[in-house]
Amino acid sequence: MVNVITSAAQFEGLLSDKKLVVAKFSAVWCGPCKMIEQPYHSLATKYPNVHFCHIDGDQNRDLVGRYRIGAYPTFKFFKGGQEIGEIRGANIQGVEQFVQQHQTPAFDAFNGSGKTLGGSSTTSYNPWADERKKDIERRRKKKEEEEKERKKKEEEEEASRMK
Repeated sequence: MVNVITSAAQFEGLLSDKKLVVAKFSAVWCGPCKMIEQPYHSLATKYPNVHFCHIDGDQNRDLVGRYRIGAYPTFKFFKGGQEIGEIRGANIQGVEQFVQQHQTPAFDAFNGSGKTLGGSSTTSYNPWADERKKDIERRRKKKEEEEKERKKKEEEEEASRMK
């Protein structure tokens, strides 16, 4: 569910929760804001442990000024009352990635400092880091292939000039 914020007091009350709060600042006249309305509501359904809210900048100018909103849509992320991030523009995939990284788990029993079976471990699995490494490796290989192709063409051109 997306909470529609109508006052600064209402918003401050939402920020007092420990859960991640995603605040979408937008305006009714903003085309990109309208475009991401449905995907934003879908995220709210997909991540019930996150507070999603909508702040109409024309109706809540005090909040727009307080949080220095300079473009619509702007997404602000808060946890424990503190701002922890911002995304400007209709980047709903970026919003979802941020939510995945910072959401409060539904069941907190396994968080904290504990021991793993067979000893202690401080490594954690980050699927985004793995994907990024794979993407970097793919790009590196593609660049190498392009460089080989370029050199091959140069050699062929040089050989044809020599004839």
